[in-house]
Amino acid sequence: MDQRQDLILALGDSSTGWRLPALIFGLITMVVGGFAAARLFRSARAGWLAAAFLSVDGFLIAYSRGALLDGFLAFSLAAALLLVTLPVNVWTALAAGLVAGFALSIKFSGIAVVLPCVLMLLFARLPLKRLVGYAAVFGAALVAVYFAQYSWGLALAGQTSGPLDVIHDTQRLLDHHAGLTDMKNPWVSGWITWFLP
Repeated sequence: MDQRQDLILALGDSSTGWRLPALIFGLITMVVGGFAAARLFRSARAGWLAAAFLSVDGFLIAYSRGALLDGFLAFSLAAALLLVTLPVNVWTALAAGLVAGFALSIKFSGIAVVLPCVLMLLFARLPLKRLVGYAAVFGAALVAVYFAQYSWGLALAGQTSGPLDVIHDTQRLLDHHAGLTDMKNPWVSGWITWFLP
């Protein structure tokens, strides 16, 4: 139920098919992160430095070699960071919704991408009517991408893939993950606190 499956279908169920999507997104993350830093610091040098730091970080290499989903989340966060540096209009609200929906369809921890996008809208000092309109565009795009991605994953798995199926399977996954975090050790924090760091 993730973005790798399109490329896996095209490249085959092989080590290349599983690893190439993560590699592609890792490379794109370096570029997007560089542009985001250049815009944030209003300096091309800062952009080049950010891209260089991202390129030598073993995270992107390790996650592409392991064919894990976290590289896609790193891309989503870098894309959200770039988006919040742009002027707020209907297109940035739409792009933010697409990126947030993409992140949430990868892993539930992709919810971290929603916060900078929401803050972008709130700090834009927009008239209330425009703010509500942009928020509606953002929310609709987020939900549409999440449902489309999840539905496609269910269909690939040979399961029914309507909107209610997506809702029920999302609830099943939430229950499953919440059940896995029933920790017995008092030194281990509960799952609800994991987003705080």
